[in-house]
Amino acid sequence: MSLPTQQEIFTNALRHLDLARAALAESRDWLASDWAGVETGLSLPREVGEQRTRVRTAISAAKNEVDDARHALHEALRHYAPPEHGRVLEDPRAEIADDRGTR
Repeated sequence: MSLPTQQEIFTNALRHLDLARAALAESRDWLASDWAGVETGLSLPREVGEQRTRVRTAISAAKNEVDDARHALHEALRHYAPPEHGRVLEDPRAEIADDRGTR
């Protein structure tokens, strides 16, 4: 079995980021769901409501981070798009310089 190309790596990473974003959206939707306690006149304790607000804020921030990562991968994948004049990339397995070694 051969190693994946950089394009395959980016595409699979993008697919998983899409799944992560969908999961975050579903979590947010659950937090915004109607609650049976409303029908019986119950309310959330203040501390619980504050924690729910913190979670919603964190989900929103996480979605923004995922969107930034998705955008970066889309931009990277544009490198592998078929060129306008029929030229082929010299080596799709070429190393891509990044800052992983500088952290």
